[in-house]
Amino acid sequence: MATNESSSSSLGTSSRSHKTSSSLEPTPQSSSNPTTSSSEPTPQSSNSASQSLPSTKPIEEEDYQEQIATANNIQNQAWGQLNPVNPVRYSAFILSGDTEMKFGRHPDHDYAFDKEMLTQQEYLNISKTHFTIKKDADGSINIKDLSSNGTFVNRTKIGKNNTYPLTHLCVIGMGLPNHDVFTFINMAEKKKEEERMPEGFKEKYILEHMILGEGRQGCVKKCFLKEQPNRKFAVKVLTKGRSLDSHISDFSYEASILSSVEHEYIVKVFDCFENEHYLYMVMEFVQGGELFDFVKNKGAVDERRAAKFFKQLLEGVAYLHAKGITHRDLKPENILLNHKDNPSILKVTDFGLSRFVSETSLMESLVGTHSYLAPEILSPSKRAKGYTKKVDSWSLGCILFILLGGYPPFSSEDPDHDLDTLIMKGSFTFHEERWAHISQNAKELVQGLLTVNEEDRLSVSEALEHPFIAESDVPPTKRRKSS
Repeated sequence: MATNESSSSSLGTSSRSHKTSSSLEPTPQSSSNPTTSSSEPTPQSSNSASQSLPSTKPIEEEDYQEQIATANNIQNQAWGQLNPVNPVRYSAFILSGDTEMKFGRHPDHDYAFDKEMLTQQEYLNISKTHFTIKKDADGSINIKDLSSNGTFVNRTKIGKNNTYPLTHLCVIGMGLPNHDVFTFINMAEKKKEEERMPEGFKEKYILEHMILGEGRQGCVKKCFLKEQPNRKFAVKVLTKGRSLDSHISDFSYEASILSSVEHEYIVKVFDCFENEHYLYMVMEFVQGGELFDFVKNKGAVDERRAAKFFKQLLEGVAYLHAKGITHRDLKPENILLNHKDNPSILKVTDFGLSRFVSETSLMESLVGTHSYLAPEILSPSKRAKGYTKKVDSWSLGCILFILLGGYPPFSSEDPDHDLDTLIMKGSFTFHEERWAHISQNAKELVQGLLTVNEEDRLSVSEALEHPFIAESDVPPTKRRKSS
């Protein structure tokens, strides 16, 4: 049941912890693919107990093993490593020894920032001695802020002359809270992680330890193929233990389902590995981030683009449904973009809640993300009878609503109504200032997908035939007008 009002709400904050990607291991590029290699100089640090990693400029294939051996030798003597968030502007740095290491613009420091690699403002925001790092006798590792413009750890300002402990995978920023520069790697923690990796994964891939994102079932990191280090992948890592016992079957479903899936708008899975500690799933790396962040940062998408994006999602989910697969956890956080600022392709990911179901079988487990759950999942009486693949239709309706309006149809931020009640009644609002320019076709498709009675709700195949989608490639002047 949709209504029209003049007030509006905004897209909320994602519950998912999301971190910025950085480079951990040196990733030498094969000379056979020079277009992916970095040809720009990297900042150099002076000679000391701490050393920069080997250059990441293009190297011959036969030099690759020698470079890795050199890097490993340096790392064996190190207790920490700083990885650049932006490898074009900053170089990786090894931390070792018991002396205090200095970072700043001064050319004699352990790490001297290179003026030629930074914008003028970035360079001026860096003090001559911006911060120091030291490992104390008790084993603690601390950073001290000596700057005028601020040093940040996980976007929290330290304060001039104050010290702050560095923990594994924390992010160091400089000048501004959102200007992330380094990710700190604690070598002891890194070694523990590597020792507990599945052997098959270690033999085939190089893991980058920086966390790209975290979700209900685990975290996602980046990895590289050893034989082709210019090829990068995303790897989903689940830690086994009592807290994850109930999710192990989810991973097994996800692995078996995705290994059989091959579609342009579905994230491809290449490898799966498992041992007594972890579950690893190597997937296609999609670099543009999540649809959630795209809409949160840029707002609603224009109608024609929304139709194009939504058609891709419908085609991907229709493919899954044709294979007897129901996703059950469709949401903007599980839709990835091929480009951060100007995406043209969307891909569905995270099948941890997926299951193979026959056309007539019903699913009875209560799963999914609350704001996108269909009414029949929330109702105990209806849930007891089970539910079908049309739960995905409801979630897709929520996604289309967000694409067009820039805010969710059902929100726990509504002070006057309980979220479950709003969903069970199908009560959402087309706020006038957000929806006045949206076509009737678009609104009708949203309403058809967000229909409480699942028997009357549009299926994904029916949604693909709806005029809003079917006519999305037709010039506006030639489209059939809706009544």
